[in-house]
Amino acid sequence: MVNGALHSFMSSRKVSNKARLAVHEGVLVQTLMYRSETWVWQKKHESRINAVEMRALRSMIGVKLSDRIRNSEIRKHCGLKEDVVTKIEKDMLRWFGHVERMNEERLTKKVYKASVNESVGRGRPRRTFLDQIKDVLKKGHVKRTLNRRACMKGVMKVDEAKQVCKDRSMWKELVSAYPYGKEA
Repeated sequence: MVNGALHSFMSSRKVSNKARLAVHEGVLVQTLMYRSETWVWQKKHESRINAVEMRALRSMIGVKLSDRIRNSEIRKHCGLKEDVVTKIEKDMLRWFGHVERMNEERLTKKVYKASVNESVGRGRPRRTFLDQIKDVLKKGHVKRTLNRRACMKGVMKVDEAKQVCKDRSMWKELVSAYPYGKEA
Protein backbone atom coordinates (compact mmCIF):
# COMPACT_ATOMS: atom_id res chain seq x y z
CA MET A 1 0.00 0.00 0.00
CA VAL A 2 0.95 3.66 -0.11
CA ASN A 3 2.13 3.64 3.49
CA GLY A 4 4.67 0.89 2.76
CA ALA A 5 5.87 2.53 -0.44
CA LEU A 6 6.50 5.80 1.37
CA HIS A 7 8.02 4.32 4.53
CA SER A 8 11.65 5.09 3.68
CA PHE A 9 10.75 8.65 2.69
CA MET A 10 8.51 9.26 5.71
CA SER A 11 11.01 7.89 8.24
CA SER A 12 14.07 9.61 6.72
CA ARG A 13 15.65 12.25 8.96
CA LYS A 14 17.03 14.03 5.86
CA VAL A 15 13.52 15.12 4.86
CA SER A 16 11.92 18.01 6.75
CA ASN A 17 8.76 17.47 8.79
CA LYS A 18 6.98 20.01 6.59
CA ALA A 19 7.77 17.97 3.44
CA ARG A 20 6.76 14.71 5.11
CA LEU A 21 3.50 16.25 6.30
CA ALA A 22 2.78 17.56 2.79
CA VAL A 23 3.30 14.05 1.36
CA HIS A 24 1.17 12.60 4.16
CA GLU A 25 -1.71 14.98 3.38
CA GLY A 26 -1.29 14.87 -0.38
CA VAL A 27 -0.77 11.15 -0.93
CA LEU A 28 -1.73 8.98 2.04
CA VAL A 29 -4.78 10.93 3.23
CA GLN A 30 -6.06 11.39 -0.30
CA THR A 31 -5.65 7.67 -0.99
CA LEU A 32 -7.48 6.75 2.22
CA MET A 33 -10.29 9.16 1.41
CA TYR A 34 -10.77 8.26 -2.25
CA ARG A 35 -14.56 8.22 -2.95
CA SER A 36 -15.20 7.94 0.79
CA GLU A 37 -18.20 10.29 0.78
CA THR A 38 -20.44 7.42 -0.35
CA TRP A 39 -19.08 4.70 1.93
CA VAL A 40 -21.25 2.82 4.39
CA TRP A 41 -18.94 1.42 6.99
CA GLN A 42 -18.76 -0.47 10.22
CA LYS A 43 -16.76 0.38 13.31
CA LYS A 44 -13.93 -1.94 12.21
CA HIS A 45 -13.43 0.07 9.00
CA GLU A 46 -13.12 3.29 10.98
CA SER A 47 -10.63 1.61 13.30
CA ARG A 48 -8.49 0.35 10.40
CA ILE A 49 -8.39 3.76 8.72
CA ASN A 50 -7.31 5.34 12.01
CA ALA A 51 -4.64 2.66 12.45
CA VAL A 52 -3.17 3.28 8.98
CA GLU A 53 -3.06 7.02 9.57
CA MET A 54 -1.48 6.71 13.01
CA ARG A 55 1.11 4.19 11.77
CA ALA A 56 2.18 6.72 9.13
CA LEU A 57 2.31 9.60 11.63
CA ARG A 58 4.31 7.55 14.15
CA SER A 59 6.76 6.60 11.43
CA MET A 60 7.01 10.23 10.39
CA ILE A 61 8.02 11.50 13.84
CA GLY A 62 9.99 8.41 14.90
CA VAL A 63 7.69 7.20 17.67
CA LYS A 64 7.05 3.52 18.31
CA LEU A 65 3.71 2.06 19.35
CA SER A 66 5.41 0.75 22.51
CA ASP A 67 6.17 4.36 23.54
CA ARG A 68 2.46 4.61 24.42
CA ILE A 69 1.96 8.18 23.27
CA ARG A 70 -1.67 9.16 22.71
CA ASN A 71 -2.92 9.63 19.17
CA SER A 72 -4.10 13.15 20.01
CA GLU A 73 -0.57 14.06 21.14
CA ILE A 74 0.95 12.67 17.95
CA ARG A 75 -1.53 14.63 15.82
CA LYS A 76 -0.81 17.78 17.83
CA HIS A 77 2.95 17.24 17.39
CA CYS A 78 2.42 16.93 13.61
CA GLY A 79 0.19 20.00 13.55
CA LEU A 80 -2.93 18.16 12.39
CA LYS A 81 -6.31 19.42 13.56
CA GLU A 82 -8.45 16.59 12.18
CA ASP A 83 -8.02 12.88 11.73
CA VAL A 84 -8.86 11.13 8.46
CA VAL A 85 -12.13 9.73 9.83
CA THR A 86 -13.39 13.24 10.67
CA LYS A 87 -12.47 14.41 7.17
CA ILE A 88 -14.35 11.45 5.69
CA GLU A 89 -17.40 12.22 7.83
CA LYS A 90 -17.33 15.84 6.67
CA ASP A 91 -17.20 14.62 3.08
CA MET A 92 -20.17 12.35 3.76
CA LEU A 93 -22.20 15.26 5.11
CA ARG A 94 -21.15 17.45 2.18
CA TRP A 95 -22.20 14.75 -0.32
CA PHE A 96 -25.48 14.18 1.55
CA GLY A 97 -26.33 17.88 1.21
CA HIS A 98 -25.34 17.88 -2.44
CA VAL A 99 -27.52 14.87 -3.30
CA GLU A 100 -30.48 16.18 -1.30
CA ARG A 101 -30.38 19.45 -3.26
CA MET A 102 -30.24 17.63 -6.62
CA ASN A 103 -33.08 17.63 -9.10
CA GLU A 104 -35.29 14.53 -8.73
CA GLU A 105 -34.67 13.61 -12.38
CA ARG A 106 -30.91 13.15 -12.00
CA LEU A 107 -29.67 9.56 -12.09
CA THR A 108 -27.63 10.03 -8.91
CA LYS A 109 -30.74 11.14 -7.01
CA LYS A 110 -32.76 8.22 -8.40
CA VAL A 111 -30.11 5.71 -7.30
CA TYR A 112 -29.87 7.42 -3.90
CA LYS A 113 -33.63 7.06 -3.34
CA ALA A 114 -33.91 3.56 -4.82
CA SER A 115 -34.34 0.52 -2.63
CA VAL A 116 -33.25 -2.99 -3.50
CA ASN A 117 -35.97 -5.60 -3.34
CA GLU A 118 -34.06 -8.65 -2.28
CA SER A 119 -34.99 -11.34 0.16
CA VAL A 120 -33.82 -10.53 3.63
CA GLY A 121 -31.32 -13.10 4.83
CA ARG A 122 -30.31 -14.01 8.32
CA GLY A 123 -28.44 -11.62 10.53
CA ARG A 124 -28.33 -7.89 10.83
CA PRO A 125 -29.91 -5.86 8.00
CA ARG A 126 -27.53 -4.09 5.64
CA ARG A 127 -26.75 -0.52 6.53
CA THR A 128 -27.76 2.20 4.13
CA PHE A 129 -26.18 5.54 3.36
CA LEU A 130 -28.88 7.25 5.44
CA ASP A 131 -28.00 4.99 8.39
CA GLN A 132 -24.42 6.18 8.01
CA ILE A 133 -25.50 9.84 7.88
CA LYS A 134 -27.63 9.33 11.00
CA ASP A 135 -24.58 7.98 12.83
CA VAL A 136 -22.38 10.83 11.59
CA LEU A 137 -24.94 13.42 12.73
CA LYS A 138 -25.15 11.76 16.14
CA LYS A 139 -21.40 11.26 16.54
CA GLY A 140 -20.51 14.78 15.45
CA HIS A 141 -23.08 16.29 17.78
CA VAL A 142 -24.67 18.27 14.92
CA LYS A 143 -27.17 20.35 16.82
CA ARG A 144 -30.71 21.03 15.71
CA THR A 145 -31.18 24.33 13.97
CA LEU A 146 -34.78 24.62 12.77
CA ASN A 147 -36.29 24.86 16.22
CA ARG A 148 -34.06 27.21 18.20
CA ARG A 149 -35.44 25.94 21.50
CA ALA A 150 -34.66 22.35 20.58
CA CYS A 151 -31.11 23.40 19.74
CA MET A 152 -30.05 22.79 23.31
CA LYS A 153 -31.93 19.53 23.65
CA GLY A 154 -30.70 17.22 21.00
CA VAL A 155 -28.88 16.06 17.96
CA MET A 156 -30.20 16.76 14.49
CA LYS A 157 -32.18 13.93 12.91
CA VAL A 158 -31.88 12.91 9.25
CA ASP A 159 -35.29 14.39 8.38
CA GLU A 160 -34.27 17.74 9.83
CA ALA A 161 -30.89 17.53 8.07
CA LYS A 162 -32.73 17.02 4.77
CA GLN A 163 -34.54 20.31 5.37
CA VAL A 164 -31.50 22.23 6.60
CA CYS A 165 -29.30 21.16 3.68
CA LYS A 166 -31.71 22.83 1.24
CA ASP A 167 -30.14 26.09 2.43
CA ARG A 168 -26.67 25.64 0.95
CA SER A 169 -24.94 28.36 3.00
CA MET A 170 -26.33 27.10 6.32
CA TRP A 171 -25.40 23.50 5.45
CA LYS A 172 -21.90 24.56 4.42
CA GLU A 173 -21.50 26.34 7.75
CA LEU A 174 -22.68 23.26 9.66
CA VAL A 175 -20.37 20.93 7.75
CA SER A 176 -17.32 23.17 8.11
CA ALA A 177 -17.87 23.39 11.89
CA TYR A 178 -18.17 19.58 12.23
CA PRO A 179 -17.59 17.96 14.75
CA TYR A 180 -19.07 20.10 17.49
CA GLY A 181 -17.90 19.68 21.03
CA LYS A 182 -14.94 17.47 20.08
CA GLU A 183 -11.42 18.39 20.96
CA ALA A 184 -9.35 18.58 17.79
